[in-house]
Parts: sequence; structure tokens; C-alpha cells
Amino acid sequence: MALLRIPIAPVKGTFFDYQGTRITLSQVRNNPYLAINAWVMDISWLEEDVQKTIGGVNLVSGVDIIQQYTCPLPNLFVLSANNSKNDPVSTEDIRLYIKEI
Repeated sequence: MALLRIPIAPVKGTFFDYQGTRITLSQVRNNPYLAINAWVMDISWLEEDVQKTIGGVNLVSGVDIIQQYTCPLPNLFVLSANNSKNDPVSTEDIRLYIKEI
């Protein structure tokens, strides 16, 4: 088992390739309706020349944040860089990982 760290950008979106598919992550943004330190982002990719998007994915620690969705990624986990037992408290504190088996 290996953890593959996924790049994020707090100011603008970013992208990476996973198994031949270009995955685009939106800018990480705060969702003040959930909590003071509630972070969300959108995940997009092309599938048969049609753009697919999962909007408003909540970045919470300890769970597979895309388990309920169908997308090219097998899973996606969030960890806090400062305290892996808590949710991230800032955009600089967010770490995204894919767990490859």
C-alpha cells in the first residue's frame, strides 16, 4: 500500500494525471455555512469528451471523501499537516492523498 500525495493550490486550481486521466481540482475555498474551518473543492475530468464535475466536495479528515461518487480516482483522503487527528484549519494545512493498493 502506498500513499500518493495530490497537489492542491489555495489560490488557484491545479491538475494532475491519474492512470491516463487528467484530474482538475478547483481552488480550495471556505464554506462558512458549514463551519469556520470548513473547506471544499470541485473535482473535474473528461470522460468520452464530456466534462464531469463533482462540486463542493467537503475536505474532512479520516474518511474517503469521494466514496459516494463515481470518478476515475479510487479514493481520496484528507489529512491535516499539523494534526492528523483533526480537520485542516487552513488551506496550507490541507494534504490530499490517494491510497493505492
